[in-house]
Amino acid sequence: MKMDKEFLLKNKFWVALAGSGALTLLALFMLLVVAPKKISALEKAKKEKWDEFTKVTDIKNDRFVEEARKKADREKVRETEVWVGAYGGQKDVVTFPPAFTTEFDVNNGLYAIEVTVHPKDAKPADLPADEPKDEAPAKAAPKDGKDANPLAGLNVQSSAGRFTGRLQEFDAEWIAVADRDKGPPKKFYKTPNVKVSLPGGTAGGDEKDKDKGPGTAFADLAKSTGALVTVAFERGRYFGDPWTLEQRRVYAESYKSQLHGVLDEAQPLNELGQTLVQFRGWPYDKKALPEPSSRFFHYVAAEGKQGVWDLADKDISEEIWLAQEDVWVYRELFRLVKKANDYVANFEPVRDAKGKTVPGLFSNPYWQLELKLLAPKQLQVKITNRLSRPQRIDTTRFLIKADPKGPLQLIPRLDGEPLAPAGAKDDKGVPRDTAEKTLDLTFTAKGIAGVRQMLTWETAAVKRIDQVALGTVGADEWAHSHRSSHQALRPLKKKEAETKPEEGAEKQPQDQGGMKGSGGMKGAPQGGGATAEIPRTPNGLASDRYLDVTPQARRIPVGIVLIVDQAHVARVQTAFADSPLRFLTTQVMLHRYPQSVRPSNAGAPAASDPSTPVAGVGPMGPMGSNFPGGGFGSMGSKGAPGVPPGMQKAGGFNPTGRGIPGLEGQPGASPYGGGTPSPGGADEPESNAELVIYGIVALYERFPPRPGGSTPPPDSAQPKQ
Repeated sequence: MKMDKEFLLKNKFWVALAGSGALTLLALFMLLVVAPKKISALEKAKKEKWDEFTKVTDIKNDRFVEEARKKADREKVRETEVWVGAYGGQKDVVTFPPAFTTEFDVNNGLYAIEVTVHPKDAKPADLPADEPKDEAPAKAAPKDGKDANPLAGLNVQSSAGRFTGRLQEFDAEWIAVADRDKGPPKKFYKTPNVKVSLPGGTAGGDEKDKDKGPGTAFADLAKSTGALVTVAFERGRYFGDPWTLEQRRVYAESYKSQLHGVLDEAQPLNELGQTLVQFRGWPYDKKALPEPSSRFFHYVAAEGKQGVWDLADKDISEEIWLAQEDVWVYRELFRLVKKANDYVANFEPVRDAKGKTVPGLFSNPYWQLELKLLAPKQLQVKITNRLSRPQRIDTTRFLIKADPKGPLQLIPRLDGEPLAPAGAKDDKGVPRDTAEKTLDLTFTAKGIAGVRQMLTWETAAVKRIDQVALGTVGADEWAHSHRSSHQALRPLKKKEAETKPEEGAEKQPQDQGGMKGSGGMKGAPQGGGATAEIPRTPNGLASDRYLDVTPQARRIPVGIVLIVDQAHVARVQTAFADSPLRFLTTQVMLHRYPQSVRPSNAGAPAASDPSTPVAGVGPMGPMGSNFPGGGFGSMGSKGAPGVPPGMQKAGGFNPTGRGIPGLEGQPGASPYGGGTPSPGGADEPESNAELVIYGIVALYERFPPRPGGSTPPPDSAQPKQ
């Protein structure tokens, strides 16, 4: 059959019918197959959109945003209050050598940042007003938190200001400016980069004076005496600030004068000058210092000369801050040792079942004393043993405060036989743990306001300080605990040359000989060798010491090894937890210490035995420096490189892994609980334990911070000198 035009025209009905059938089949396919898929996709998208609205239970509107802003403001105020309180609590810790403080008031002195000399025809009334106008407490913030003032009611002095007056006196390191309203003059100290503006323009610098940067000439102010000047100043110095040449010289000369006072914070001698707290390997001497490389106290010693600085062509500004920071932390740690001993020595008033104080009844961990004044110079003493072992009373001395405003005074010795353990009685039921004595005093007592036991090396909670590590990670100076050993230490200001990790790459912590994972210690190869070398400044100070540096605080890891009486471990830990440096304990280890810590002069009679107010400690005889157990050894010398100090056999610093958590193949440390002190001395080694405490101290920056910046700018470059 031929399909041509004539055929199609002749059979057009049938051709149209066949075409319409094909189109109908196509339409049915689209309707039954394609359309449902598209409809399902649209329904799913619509449902998802609907669920976004129906499932929301906490709708954020403008009111919610406003409440969130108020909450954020309140939290900011709270953060500031914490900062103020923490910094205020550390003010007594942050000190400088007395001679340096006398010449340069570091904490409260006014330091000139810019000095503008006005023309001779300038009138005081036409010059800008002084700032701040007063130092009154800031006004309280609204209750709703809006525009909350973080300084409200805190009585915080401004960190900076501006003062106008007449230049009254000039010195190479400061100027005195008289108040234009005839008030008292103010003293402004020189800063290394102070800017001086004279009426004819900014003065040029003096190339011979390395203190002066471009465009400064502090010495030119000598010619402007009597002129009106405006001084922009800062109050005190912030951590990391640069110092002038003269300030650096005075500090270097006075640095050594404060060092012995740091050691004295531990109270190495008792009230009669007898040995109380020992330093390992160094017999305490009131007129000498230990070696600068001693394990319990590091300090600057250029060319081996104690307390001497190397100043040759060096800007030691940052080193001054680091050295002083060491002094602050060492002194506080030693003070905490004394505090732990005070917990044992000081008697507390005894209270009855109703919580009322029983007159004349006092107790400490060793004794209970019932004191009664029979006459102004006669004291009746009833003493009771509180321990589960006998105690001698003829070797125990007590001090009483006979006047609430007076000093503690030594009472005569109690003679008699040792007292039986607490609760012991004879066949007739008479207590054998108690004795009564009547003493004739050498001073007049008005009452009994307090009692203290004079401790000895036998009865002290802390008997010896073996090692202290501050912000260091090295073979024999380990301040990291296992909890923080994965964190690399950093300097105050990050180095500009630090390489940035590639994008997407995981940042790996710096290998400082610490613990990696839970499989064991990571450090030098097994069998010997030291771990990473400690980065130090030209004067030997550890530079990379911080876990982190924020605008509010610097956090430093510390480790300390002590020989303690095991019965007082909890008191030692409590003392360390109660520190203005906010000591955060991160790890504690306790080992039995089988050797004796008896000093070589123990048992020798004191040169004098006064029963009068104790004005100071007396002389101490020579003490042997060699203790049983050998020398100090090396922290990474045998089989356990990079092991923190104290994780070793008692009497030495060679690590064996005994009791080290995480050291493969060795048992973990067992808390050494129980036990009682042995003041009699016969069982003295049995009560001794080696206590290793690791923690983190936080040193807060000055408050208030610099206007418009952090305090100090942790990573900003200091002006070059």
